[in-house]
Amino acid sequence: MRIPGGYQMKVENNSLNSVSANQADRIRQAEKAPNAENSQQVSGSKDRAELSEQARTLTKAKDAFKSSPAADTERVNRIKEQVENGTYTVPIEKLAEAMLSRLRDV
Repeated sequence: MRIPGGYQMKVENNSLNSVSANQADRIRQAEKAPNAENSQQVSGSKDRAELSEQARTLTKAKDAFKSSPAADTERVNRIKEQVENGTYTVPIEKLAEAMLSRLRDV
């Protein structure tokens, strides 16, 4: 089953394939004779839903986002205004250090 956003959800009902002909006959007979004396109880099925790896990753990211501290809105607004005015300058030293540290981690 496709879920909007490209995620997938897999739903399986393994018991559908394991219903024997005898059980199917009992089900049909029970449906024809609905009174309690002639109907037989059919064992319950075990449905299973499984999330895709992508959905599990998205859930982890969502949980991490919820537990992270809120952004410094004043700083964000100040930088946003500087970008819009064309006055924002990239701190070259900080950028270079961040790039080098990421390369070292790889």
